[in-house]
Amino acid sequence: MPATTVPTGRRAPTTARRLATNARHVLAWAAILGLCLLLVRTFVLDKPLQLPLEPRAEMSDSMAPELRAGDLLFLKHRQADEVSVGDIVAFADPEGTGKTIIHRAVQITPASNGELEFVTRGDANGTSVERWRINRDGTVGVVAFDLPLLGRAAIWLQDLGGRTLLLLASVLFMGLALVRIWRPDRSEPQA
Repeated sequence: MPATTVPTGRRAPTTARRLATNARHVLAWAAILGLCLLLVRTFVLDKPLQLPLEPRAEMSDSMAPELRAGDLLFLKHRQADEVSVGDIVAFADPEGTGKTIIHRAVQITPASNGELEFVTRGDANGTSVERWRINRDGTVGVVAFDLPLLGRAAIWLQDLGGRTLLLLASVLFMGLALVRIWRPDRSEPQA
């Protein structure tokens, strides 16, 4: 009677399969570490990421019809002396409210002490203007482009409830990723 091999239902892992499994584990750990660093930076240190384009949600319709509340804007930081009349700029409220205003520069004139005086106005605000000054070498955010309505999620995430939900979802994601990493690979035979 010839010898027969009884199938075990599992194949011996190949080198390529082991490499793929190891690569998945390394990528998963890198993703978890990156997410942890992002969470610590955002929630513990309260510092946003420094990106070439700063995302910002438009909060009002003062720039309608060009920009609407809920649009996601991307700001490019430029030196004040590089800004032109007609650019849509982001600046601190000159009345000291702590808010950021995003309006169109309608006049830029040299002022004393190497400063520039900006006159800005929202497109939908009629004749109401803001006047503010900045050093020539100071930086001003200029709207590079916008994505309609996508800022609504960013506005929601700025709320404490949104930030809490994001934090809980991130912790859940990390937990599931750790379980997946530590769970034995079922395609490899157990010793």
